[in-house]
Amino acid sequence: MSNGILERYKRLLIMVGLFLVSSSMFIYEVLTTRLFSTVLVYHFVFLVTSLAILGTGIGGIIVFLFGEKLRIFKDRTKAISLFTLILALSYIVITLIIYKLPYINPYFIYSIMASVPFVFGGIVLSLIFKEFQVIGHKLYFADLLGSSIGSLGILVLMDGLGFIGTLLVVSIMALVASLVFAVKIKQRSIKIIPIALIIVLTILSFNRSFVISFQKDFTAYITSPHTVISYWHDTMKRDVDIEYTRWDSISRTDVIDIGDPNRKTIITDGGASAPMVQFDGNLDKVDYLKENIEYISFQVGENDSTLLIGSGGGEDVLLALLGESNQIDAVEINPSTIDAVKEFNTFNGGIYNLDEVSLFVEDGRKFISTTNKKYNHIYLGKVFSGVVDNSAAMLSENYIYTEEAYNEYLNHLSDNGRLTFVFNDMKELFKSLNTMTKVLVDRGIDKGEIADHFIAINSLSKENSQQLNGEIYMPVVIYKETPFTEEESQLALKEIEKQNREIINLPYIEKREEIKLYEYYGNGQIEYDRLVDAFAFNAEPTTDNKPFFYDYDKGISNTLLFLLLGILAFGLIIIATVFNNKNLRKISFYFSIIGLGFMLVEIPFIQKTILFMGSTTRAFSFILFALLFGGGIGSYVSGSRIIERLNKKKDYIFLIIGGFNLVLAFVAPVVFNSFVGSDIVLKFFIVFAMIFPLGVFLGMPFPRGIKTISQDITPNGVPLAWGINGVMSVVSSILSLIISMKLGFNITLILGTMFYLLLFIKNPLRA
Repeated sequence: MSNGILERYKRLLIMVGLFLVSSSMFIYEVLTTRLFSTVLVYHFVFLVTSLAILGTGIGGIIVFLFGEKLRIFKDRTKAISLFTLILALSYIVITLIIYKLPYINPYFIYSIMASVPFVFGGIVLSLIFKEFQVIGHKLYFADLLGSSIGSLGILVLMDGLGFIGTLLVVSIMALVASLVFAVKIKQRSIKIIPIALIIVLTILSFNRSFVISFQKDFTAYITSPHTVISYWHDTMKRDVDIEYTRWDSISRTDVIDIGDPNRKTIITDGGASAPMVQFDGNLDKVDYLKENIEYISFQVGENDSTLLIGSGGGEDVLLALLGESNQIDAVEINPSTIDAVKEFNTFNGGIYNLDEVSLFVEDGRKFISTTNKKYNHIYLGKVFSGVVDNSAAMLSENYIYTEEAYNEYLNHLSDNGRLTFVFNDMKELFKSLNTMTKVLVDRGIDKGEIADHFIAINSLSKENSQQLNGEIYMPVVIYKETPFTEEESQLALKEIEKQNREIINLPYIEKREEIKLYEYYGNGQIEYDRLVDAFAFNAEPTTDNKPFFYDYDKGISNTLLFLLLGILAFGLIIIATVFNNKNLRKISFYFSIIGLGFMLVEIPFIQKTILFMGSTTRAFSFILFALLFGGGIGSYVSGSRIIERLNKKKDYIFLIIGGFNLVLAFVAPVVFNSFVGSDIVLKFFIVFAMIFPLGVFLGMPFPRGIKTISQDITPNGVPLAWGINGVMSVVSSILSLIISMKLGFNITLILGTMFYLLLFIKNPLRA
């Protein structure tokens, strides 16, 4: 075999190995978020995961600083295989340590542990790009292709194998990559060890009873103070029995016995809970549910046709049946919750199989946007609920509480129909009241009559609320587009007094002190902005462009700000170490900008697609697949003659990227609105058709930069480029979230576009 053929064969093996490493790292990244989402509240999940992914950039910096000094890096082919083997082992070892140890406080220790595999992965990727930089565009193609396949693979693997099964597969992928890298190495041990481990892990992955049993026995989850399980454990002073567990790409779902023979609790990701009530078809036996505050909303008007959004374990269905509803559409986004309900059909009486009930397993906002039906009553009962900490959702998008969503609900109410929300606390209630106030006024309602369009009730009695300094707990608010009549208020009063609940607002009868703000707004004493700003927390309505309902910080979250400044400081320290070297300074600037720009473009597109897809998981996977697959193709062709000619005098790819961003920002919403009711397959192709061309051009700057470094600047700068790009990508993801929360997705996208246009104006690698 000629040397040329041997060299091509070696490069092909490197690309295959890189593909496997990149795919395994992407899947492990998602696994890390799934792992921590069950143990920590959401903003801690984001923080821990961001710091962990930072390990990839640290790996690149390690190679840059010590790649020419440490003996282990001298034989680079052997080093690549060895560190890939360590990467494979670290996936399992680190995860099992986190999994089996009791909850660790302080939580940032989880960041340190979870970052270990990413550091090893960063070392592997940096060594590969440094050793084979002459084919940098092909390597980046393999890297992005691996990540794109991983973005879809995580759905298939977790839905089919669960968390532990997917973890075993991820480790096997890295072990196979280690073998691929070691093909030309004569040392046997570096091949025998991964082969033996592959056999062992494959046998374990086929042992379903072992996988299911191990997945259920999650020590950190059971002992975490942030979970419903720990709440019930502390409340009942005994171990909580987990009767059912399913862990898929959307969530971990458990059914627990809470010691009440009449109900069980379905838990989603540790924090959100939904009751499942014992029912045998006889409504008289669940008549006690009429004592729930939620039942009041079913006594104020007609219930012939009822829409339940977030129907959970089925208790809301029973409330609707007790309210004499004979046509109930129940919408639940989490299929695992429905699977859990079906698993306990003998306990709940097959609640979703009743003749009066039609079940829809999809996002509630998507359902209301595509149905033509009108309802007497639309009911959303604690769609995000939890007895632990509702700040868990602060950083997550929630499209069911936006101005656009409220308009959709009102449009689907029949004459004199009503819309009910059950919230967890005062902040949720008043943010909702402010949203509905704006929506009703925009729809032509006299602002002086706003207080006549809603009933708000505290689950606490007036006495208990006063003892707790006016606390509002689990309030119910009922809206109508037409004013409530005095007769309707009297009906509500009868039920409120029967349950001894405090009135927050009841037209013609009573209102709490806080409601006077809406009277001041109604009679012109204050403007709407003053109304919103009067609250001590961020009570501004959310929109589809800024759907962070649980963001109560008036400024930037201290957690996010601390994280952003800390990582940015780390990146600046690295840049400062090379500041006196002009060439390394150019490299740092260029790869910082493309790292910042890519995430500021990627994240808004993911967020904008969530509503269209009806699922955060699908939007994340589909957008990333289109972007990364397109980026891989773009990387592969980035060295072609056509692209070289296009960028001979000026880097026009940056101008094209900016143009694509701006066009998609205007076109995507129109397309999404036109096809919102389409099936998921068509939606996938629509997203792919729009995002793939952008991905092609987004995939070009990195390999072109690597090529310029290796040919015209300094080959030793490649690991620095990888490290700086990784660090700034994490900075950008946090910056993107901050800007999106405070200014909206469109501003975030525009900022990302400006970074690329900056490189069009002046590319430091050309200077």
